[in-house]
Amino acid sequence: MTVEDLVPPLELCQQIPAGEFADSAFVWTQECGTKEWFVGHREDLDCRKNVVNAPPVYPAPTLAEWVSRHGNKGGDKDEYLRFLMTI
Repeated sequence: MTVEDLVPPLELCQQIPAGEFADSAFVWTQECGTKEWFVGHREDLDCRKNVVNAPPVYPAPTLAEWVSRHGNKGGDKDEYLRFLMTI
């Protein structure tokens, strides 16, 4: 299991409204050289926020973060992903 298995796919995270999950522990971002997407820990990537032309960063909330913010509406990852697809 990888960190990518714990969060929604990039395509869904790109649809999360700006400001929502701004404190999420994980984010999707790109490698500076290869532009390959990966999930990283927000604190490890804070150094990029003052860089000109820094790669984009999208919150990647875990199921636990989702449930703590929105309550337990089904409580499983599939329900969570279905909701994100409606945003």
